[in-house]
Amino acid sequence: MVNIDRSNCAIGAGIFESIFSKHFESEVLVDEMKCVAKGDDHCLFNIKKVGKKTATSPKSTIEII
Repeated sequence: MVNIDRSNCAIGAGIFESIFSKHFESEVLVDEMKCVAKGDDHCLFNIKKVGKKTATSPKSTIEII
């Protein structure tokens, strides 16, 4: 991927949001912390559960590298 000095992963973030909202059975926030297109050596997403809590999801934040 070419460095374009701005995030280029909106589709990936949307896919993660869909997958993990189903997994947590709750709304999630997806933040892109690092991005190859911004010059980082890898992309890093922070996924945080918000809204209702479920007993089956002990961890509410996941990082995807």
